[in-house]
Amino acid sequence: LEKKAWVNGCTIYGGNASSRQTGNRSHTGYGGGAYLVENSALYNCEISHCAATMRGGVVYMDGGGRVEFCFIHTCQASGVGIVQGYGGAARIDYNGSVEHSYLTQSCARIGAGLAICHVPCEYPWRERIRALYNREPVDEDEINHFSPFCTASVISNNTSNAEGGGIYLDEGGTLNHCSVLNNNCIGADVMYTS
Repeated sequence: LEKKAWVNGCTIYGGNASSRQTGNRSHTGYGGGAYLVENSALYNCEISHCAATMRGGVVYMDGGGRVEFCFIHTCQASGVGIVQGYGGAARIDYNGSVEHSYLTQSCARIGAGLAICHVPCEYPWRERIRALYNREPVDEDEINHFSPFCTASVISNNTSNAEGGGIYLDEGGTLNHCSVLNNNCIGADVMYTS
């Protein structure tokens, strides 16, 4: 988005993204409460009782977005059979951030509180090294300067039926000063895959 778009100080209740199409990337199963891209943001919101079949029970961040000072609770990303179902409260793909927020009482197949997908080949260090060795200028417009992260947030009392009761990190992402506690799943509270 060229300009910023945001929602500030609102309540989002009962959203539903219920597509069950797994063959293609149908976005109608993503972000039960909000679907954020690039410069979009949610500030000071309470979001609850939302569901998505694929990703992000409450919030799905597609290539960007920001959630700050939000209270997210009682949501789910159920998945379809044994696929999808990432991020009961929030899912970040490629870019985006969750800051100073509370994600609680949500459920998902994987990453009940938060799921982050980090794609290393899309980040600046590879472009910079390639430019250095090829002795060519770095195309700043092609570089993604924003890493997906969660900072100063509480992720608690979430339930996963596969991996990452609290947080699931797929190939990276950053957690900074977060409290991850009292989440339930058959495995670890925070799950990292590479």
